[in-house]
Amino acid sequence: MADIDVGLTGGSGYPCRAGYTYVEITNQSNGTGIIDTVTVLSRSSPYGQTIVIGTLYGTFPSLTGRDTVTIGQGGGTVTGLSLDIEENDYIGHYFNSGYGNIHLLGVNASYAVVAGNAFGGTSTYETSEGRLKRVLTLYGSGETVAVGAIPQMLVSM
Repeated sequence: MADIDVGLTGGSGYPCRAGYTYVEITNQSNGTGIIDTVTVLSRSSPYGQTIVIGTLYGTFPSLTGRDTVTIGQGGGTVTGLSLDIEENDYIGHYFNSGYGNIHLLGVNASYAVVAGNAFGGTSTYETSEGRLKRVLTLYGSGETVAVGAIPQMLVSM
C-alpha cells in the first residue's frame, strides 16, 4: 500500500462562508483507496456547526460527489475516517454555519465553489480571478487499497 494525499494545507487567513461547497482543485488525489485523516481549519460557530468533508470526481468544473463524512464543530485534524477516494478525485467541504479558512499561498493554486451542500449529485463549480493563488485549509491523507482488498483499518476493528 502507498500513501494517498489530496488537497493542500495553509494557515489561517480569509474566511469562507457557510452554506457553500468549496473544492480544493490544486492537488488532486494521487491514488485510489481510503482517506483516514483530514485536516480542516475552521472558525467555530456557536450554532451547532456541522462540517461535511467529501470526495468528488469528474472533469472540472462539472464534479460529482463520491463519498462524504461528517465531522463536528471546529475541525482540526480528524483521524479514524473512512472516505472513499479514487485517483484524480478532489476533496471539498461544506459548513452549515460558521466559517472555513482560505489561505493566500502565492503559487499556482486555486479553489472552486458552488452554493449549497453539493455532495449529493453533480454540480458546476465556479472559479474566479479572486480565487487564484488561494487554497482551502483542507487536506486528506490515507492509503491505497487494491481492488477487492479489505483496508487494514477495517481488518483491525
